[in-house]
Amino acid sequence: MNELGAPRYSDMYESRVIVVENHKGGTGKSTTTATIALASALDLNLNARCCIIDLDPQGSIGNNLIRSTSEDDIYLTITDVLLAEYEPEGDFSQYINAGYSEADIIANIPFSTHLPNMDVITAFPTDDRFTDTYWRLNKEERNTLLTRFRDVVIPVLKQHYDLIFIDTPPQDSPIIWSTNEAADALLVPITPREYDFASTTNYMLTIGARLQQLPSRGENIKWMKVLAVNVDDKSQHEVRTLNKLVRTVQDKFMTTNIKHSEAFVAAAERGRTVLDIKKSEDLCPAKQFDMAEMSEALDENSMRDILEQIRERGVDTEGIAVRVDGIYQLIEGSRRRYCCEKLSADLPLWVLPNDISNEDIFSIISAAQSSRKFSYREVGMQYLKLMEENGFTTNEELAQHIGISTESVRKRIQAAQIDPRLIALFPDCEGIPNTFYSRLAKVQGSAKKEMIDIGELCQEVQDNRKDKPVENIQETQKDILEEVATMLEIMADKAKPAAAWKTSDIVAFENKDQYARISYSGNGRKVRFEFNRLNQKVVEDIERLIRLKLTKSLQEDSE
Repeated sequence: MNELGAPRYSDMYESRVIVVENHKGGTGKSTTTATIALASALDLNLNARCCIIDLDPQGSIGNNLIRSTSEDDIYLTITDVLLAEYEPEGDFSQYINAGYSEADIIANIPFSTHLPNMDVITAFPTDDRFTDTYWRLNKEERNTLLTRFRDVVIPVLKQHYDLIFIDTPPQDSPIIWSTNEAADALLVPITPREYDFASTTNYMLTIGARLQQLPSRGENIKWMKVLAVNVDDKSQHEVRTLNKLVRTVQDKFMTTNIKHSEAFVAAAERGRTVLDIKKSEDLCPAKQFDMAEMSEALDENSMRDILEQIRERGVDTEGIAVRVDGIYQLIEGSRRRYCCEKLSADLPLWVLPNDISNEDIFSIISAAQSSRKFSYREVGMQYLKLMEENGFTTNEELAQHIGISTESVRKRIQAAQIDPRLIALFPDCEGIPNTFYSRLAKVQGSAKKEMIDIGELCQEVQDNRKDKPVENIQETQKDILEEVATMLEIMADKAKPAAAWKTSDIVAFENKDQYARISYSGNGRKVRFEFNRLNQKVVEDIERLIRLKLTKSLQEDSE
């Protein structure tokens, strides 16, 4: 690419160190590191020189990616370099005594891989000694050891590589702290399993405090993201865990994920990555190969809720940015930016002052990401208070006062005036979609018109759902909305004059709460069956019989 005069990564961007870490094992750190690094090296538009540093004593990445060695190669690990001062008889010190400079040694540690623009620095099982050495030192010496990676190793590597990916062991130890001190960014892979979610949540809660204890106090970290890996979209449990993860980490969650696929296993068994195998090799089913290449990036489908909100009422939460060399850099609000670009809308920015500390920036971002968006109902209640305080009598007056459209005011006040008993029917009642409020308002209006008590309506719905488990909150919310509308229709029909419908018992039960009824409309065109507290098997048999009779009738008509 360079021979063709193509733009290089270094022409436009600074070198970056991306650390892949999670204190829990088995979350896909090594696979994620290798896959992302290889994808970056293969990206012709990026045209970057990449290096993988393996810090896991298992050395799986390094051993798998090294393609050839020679007698001139330098067999050293990062740990050998970091501990040079404390190991005068070590391999690194021997090279120093032979007349080589630290920079020359570090620059020649990486091994070549099968790609000309990607190298790898491997790890050895003896690298665990870093932790032992650290705890034997005094406070000042520990600080010097923690910063050696940052001050000595990384500057040399950045002269030769654009993107440096570091795979870390599953632990919270001095080698991790040293790596964090040298990092520009943190990438946290997680599989959507409940135990991984709990562990990663704990990691996310403590990483801020841990970074604050390092010499740079975390000010070197430019971004931190959580990446879902080994995702099975067909597993409802994983989807629920994934949704919970999104709500927990919010803007730190990457909208791209890596799918579960046998292709990753097949590639790893051969010391390769999924990007190094071909479908024609038949190492795994073709469908699994395709699955490995799939990802859910930012698209209109994944962002449909935010797109709909911005389309309806505009952007109600600004992005957070800093200004560097005259350029506004967005540090919070990437999803809103994407949606604004799709809708050709402006994204308001809260530009932080230049003299603000990184600690304050992290606090502001954390507060912005942990806050839940207010629902139409919650905003509407505030609007009603505002109207009362200012003596407004119309939506138009309030809209003009706060500078938004009358329709936006109407929707929120409409939501605030919905009977709380209707709202309470829903799990996560303040988290129901804003689109539900208009339908609930219609239900409430119809109930009033038909003189149906809202309390009785809600009780009927609750009785019908008594034994139904809540497996998926969003689906359950949709089901309840439909049941409310259906139950209102049934109760409205019952409330009409007797001549409108004629109802009789199919069977008489001793239990007054148990019944099987048939109803005919006044014109005889509609027939309705009602069953309550019947054995589920009996209901299924009745449904099967009706289907059988109707199917047979349709067949006879067609003949």
